[in-house]
Amino acid sequence: FQGTNANGTSRLAHLVLPGATYAEKEGTFANFEGRVQRFWRAVSPLGQSLPDGEILVRVAHALGHDWRPRGSEELFRELAGAVPAFAGLSYRDLGEPGRLAALPPKVDQ
Repeated sequence: FQGTNANGTSRLAHLVLPGATYAEKEGTFANFEGRVQRFWRAVSPLGQSLPDGEILVRVAHALGHDWRPRGSEELFRELAGAVPAFAGLSYRDLGEPGRLAALPPKVDQ
């Protein structure tokens, strides 16, 4: 289990990888209207919890891969270069209000 809170699934897990909450890491997210926003770490991760990217790199190392840790800005640059909806967006230029991504329109169900 990899997550931020103990629950029924984590209690059944053979291995628990405690993840940092949004307040304990930095990065970006795209909200419901397609606005990409940055968030900044407010507090240090508690206990043994780690940001998701660091957990992924540690798991890769345990499996014999030579992945290197990358920061949020570098990961966002790769995302913007690989996903057309994020093309032209810059991590540094997102600012407080964020920027609209060219996400596909929502489909009503």
